[in-house]
Amino acid sequence: MITLNGSYRLKTRRVEAALAAYIYAARACSVRPSDMMLVAVHPWDVDGAKRAGLGTVWLNRQGRQYPNYFLAPDYSLTALSELAGIIG
Repeated sequence: MITLNGSYRLKTRRVEAALAAYIYAARACSVRPSDMMLVAVHPWDVDGAKRAGLGTVWLNRQGRQYPNYFLAPDYSLTALSELAGIIG
């Protein structure tokens, strides 16, 4: 598991939704982006990961509508405990 927050800077000098950050994470883990999954509460993070080829989960704890100007997540959950049902 790799976690990032807005103050963390990768060697790419980009954070979170930047494509280079997700590619860097995949290379660091020696896997293809399609073999990774991002779980995030922010739609812009989901969009960035989706554009990089990762599987995506939007953790929608507040029951909001996902913005239609972002790429849709593969899954939408209301609680992190639901994640086990997705990843098996």
